[in-house]
Amino acid sequence: MRGGYATTIAFRISSKLEDLALDGRGVKPRVLVADQSITQLENVKDPDLDRCPTTLHTRPFLLYVACQERLVDNKTAVLSGESPDRLQNDIRYGVEDRGVNLAHFLFSVEWGFRMGDVVPHDVIRIGGQCSLDVMSVLGGEVPIDDVRFYLLRRNSGFGTSVQRGLRPREWHDLASAHMKADLIVRDGVVFTGTDDPKPGGVAVRNGRIVGVGDVKGFDSPRTETIDADGGLITPGFIDAHVHPLSGGLKLAHCSLYDATTAQEALELVGAYAKARQGAEWIWGGGWSMEWFPRGTPSAEALDQVTGDRPALLYNKDGHGAWVNTAALRRAHISATTGDPNDGRIERLDDGRPQGTLHEGAMDLVSELLPKFTRTDWEAALLAGQKYLFSCGITGWQDADVQPAQEEAYIALAGRGALKASVVGALWWKRDQALEQIDALLGRRARFAPGYRPTSVKLMLDGIVENYTAALLEPYRDYEGNETENTGIDFIDGTLLKEIVRILDRLGFQCHFHTLGSRAVRHALDALDALPAPRRRSHHLAHLQVVDRADVHRFAEVGAIANCQALWACREPQMTDLTLPFLGPTSADNQYPFAGLARAGATLAMGSDWPVSTANVYEQIDVAVTRTHREYRERPPLDLVQSLTLTQALNGFTNGSAQVNRVEHEVGRIKVGMEADLAIADRNPFVGGSIADTKITHTIIGGTVVFSTS
Repeated sequence: MRGGYATTIAFRISSKLEDLALDGRGVKPRVLVADQSITQLENVKDPDLDRCPTTLHTRPFLLYVACQERLVDNKTAVLSGESPDRLQNDIRYGVEDRGVNLAHFLFSVEWGFRMGDVVPHDVIRIGGQCSLDVMSVLGGEVPIDDVRFYLLRRNSGFGTSVQRGLRPREWHDLASAHMKADLIVRDGVVFTGTDDPKPGGVAVRNGRIVGVGDVKGFDSPRTETIDADGGLITPGFIDAHVHPLSGGLKLAHCSLYDATTAQEALELVGAYAKARQGAEWIWGGGWSMEWFPRGTPSAEALDQVTGDRPALLYNKDGHGAWVNTAALRRAHISATTGDPNDGRIERLDDGRPQGTLHEGAMDLVSELLPKFTRTDWEAALLAGQKYLFSCGITGWQDADVQPAQEEAYIALAGRGALKASVVGALWWKRDQALEQIDALLGRRARFAPGYRPTSVKLMLDGIVENYTAALLEPYRDYEGNETENTGIDFIDGTLLKEIVRILDRLGFQCHFHTLGSRAVRHALDALDALPAPRRRSHHLAHLQVVDRADVHRFAEVGAIANCQALWACREPQMTDLTLPFLGPTSADNQYPFAGLARAGATLAMGSDWPVSTANVYEQIDVAVTRTHREYRERPPLDLVQSLTLTQALNGFTNGSAQVNRVEHEVGRIKVGMEADLAIADRNPFVGGSIADTKITHTIIGGTVVFSTS
């Protein structure tokens, strides 16, 4: 343990700065910095770190206060100047670790320390969504062994209860014999994430788990009871890579997700167009590449059901769009139109556009779509949240938050309608460079209860099927011959190192889209160039092709492997549009989940919905069997890379909690943790198809947000 340092807490307060004081005998604040503008930390050194704090990008009214003297036993330090009731909605906190804004959250005004209580050396919890690493907190002169933090419970949307008189690591004291539960889930099989599944239940009080296993002594006449009926009780699932707004929006428009063939898709488009004669555009998505020759649907086919109205339909993976002749004409795309740097226009033999646009080429048409309103986005987010709850998902990382979508998160959070815990990954614009940093900092400051925009999405390449995934080995052509094409680097590797260095220094998490082996290597190289210690939970998503030389590097650089397990099987897109065009080395190194785990990497799981289903047990089924339930007759995709059911469940719980930096609050069923739970209709550990497992209840902070009943 590193002793001798108390925390330095930043209070942002709307009252006059000179009125702020700490009451309590023997306590006086020391103001390190107080300014009403962007603040530069000075004279705050941490001798155990090789980097010191840099510029704080925050709003006005910041005070950095450190307690210089020990508090008298059992005395509480309370903010004064205005009553707590008036101030609690005006105060937000942030902690800067070497220039890193760990989090900002609303919380209750009253807080304090007591002598004799030990703050855990690795974590202090403040609010429901944040962990502060004492090993890297700045400033102060009080030995950590002599202080303790606590906060009063406040209904702030976090489902948090930090109780007076309890150390953060000793919330299990809440489960004393006299305490009764608000909610009991009984007669299930409990997967805690740390032990083998065992029969039993979970007791919940004030949003936290107070009992696990035998919970008979916790019930009372007022206790709500859920009978799990032998089903598996797990921590609530966290989707580490998902697009709930675009998914919700596509469900409300021309949805092709229920189609299974090109003909069915065309029939759905035709029916949609007929039902919406007044719509200027026909817009939606959900088609699959394997329905069409070479994975590229034509404008000519779409013209037959859309007529003269422009149409744009994204494919399931979001990396391609099917457009008709009217849309090509409106976007002025012709044989003379050049390909953008980050995309490609599919062409006929004479050079004319064929009707499929890949990657950045989609923007040539999508920028002409009518702008969706804030009401549209809010409705989409509610629809996406509802669907994810039905999958047992209680939190997620939104893998691409645009400004308009951000407004929806903030609005719903403000109304208490955002029930999940969400980290937003802000989109890195590939047509810009470092000049966008200030805009990202401004957006990060716009947090809300349950929503933290603290990650940045860096899309390094595309996908294999359209030859835009960046590979170390050349693609093959349709005859199986080696080509000179190795894909596209959406961000130059040298520039990427500088981007990652700056984002890391400013406290952003990097969320990399890395589908091809060269993209994976560039991301690992950028992380490897960072000075130690690396504690940002940076993560690489997709990982379709990973060179064997890079598997061990994930653990070495502290990168989390963010796995989309549903794709790791021999389904039609893999057999028809992927394997024929990969070289032998690339084909043999796809989705190496087990190899990453054996090498010590932390695995997280994400669905990439609406690219593929958010059904957690369907994804886990593929992770374990390396086959899809609809194609069991096909051989597994490299069975040596299959995970155990325990590994896959841990990826969707604790692993993804680490991605969102909430692993000390959720991701385990343990006394003192937040009561985020998913209840299944059966126990997949005892046989049968894992994919057949269904969610019956989803619980967030002790409140049921989804139930089949």
